[in-house]
Amino acid sequence: LLSPAMKRKLLSIAGAGATREAITKGQIEDLQLIMPPIEARMKYSTAVSKIRNCRDNYLVSIGEAGQLFASLQQRAFRGDL
Repeated sequence: LLSPAMKRKLLSIAGAGATREAITKGQIEDLQLIMPPIEARMKYSTAVSKIRNCRDNYLVSIGEAGQLFASLQQRAFRGDL
């Protein structure tokens, strides 16, 4: 809906009202959108889930690495190393 072509289409059907451009409920219901096949949407959803899982694992690892580094610093300053 945010592509330049779609914006132009929405503005062309909006029409000018007294104070602003508006699209009616009927115009929205009649709006035809291009949808990718369900297989492509499922593949995309799976990829997004995998990426989010990797990101979450990365964030956990970064937190653990920070804790380990802080522990090593404390041991080093106490002279335990």
